[in-house]
Amino acid sequence: MPAHSNPINRQSFFTGGKNVLLVFLGTVILAFGTAIFILPFHLVVGGISGLSLLIEDLIPEGFLSLEEIIAILNWFFFLLGLVFLGGRFALKTFLSALVYPAFIAIFLQLTHPDALGGIFYLKGSAHPELALMLAATVGGGIVGAGCALTLMGGGSTGGIDVIAFLVCKAFPRVRHAHVLFVIDTAIILGGIFTLGDLTLSLLGVLSAFFTALVLDLLLSWREASANARSESGNS
Repeated sequence: MPAHSNPINRQSFFTGGKNVLLVFLGTVILAFGTAIFILPFHLVVGGISGLSLLIEDLIPEGFLSLEEIIAILNWFFFLLGLVFLGGRFALKTFLSALVYPAFIAIFLQLTHPDALGGIFYLKGSAHPELALMLAATVGGGIVGAGCALTLMGGGSTGGIDVIAFLVCKAFPRVRHAHVLFVIDTAIILGGIFTLGDLTLSLLGVLSAFFTALVLDLLLSWREASANARSESGNS
């Protein structure tokens, strides 16, 4: 008799493939928004990128490149999560840990004035103030979209999230979002004193706001869509 494929296994395969694709695309979009808009203007928005900018400013010039600092921090937090949060958490963050630093390095090359005719060289714009404002708002929105896609795929961007998860593990009553907010706020405040530029620091806060806004909108839209499908299926 001919073998018949199991529809459950087929469904699981397609669901798994879709989730991997979402995590990959989300991480690439996150890296694009960070490398093209956030990092060139030294916008300290919290997270790995903000912490990397602070470290770059504190260490001797030329000791490590920004891409190297991001890669080191990324894998440090991944290993920290693997050791203290277990293999399940590590699996959720592994693809992002692999893709994010690689695409940060690739996209940062596009911000050079001679790359692709300088189309992504926003710092060389004829309207520098407008470019800075667009970098904060548009960049923050793109980062939020990338984070949302990654979460929709069941993944995690890792990074600073690991610290928040560890704190919540030690203190179960503490909410993850609150811990993350405190950490990101500390990084942004550190940017005020380290970079010595209040304007850039406030734009970093604005960028982080747009990230949270887009992230919340996309996740809410996904939840509403799932509820609508569930209701139509039950009717």
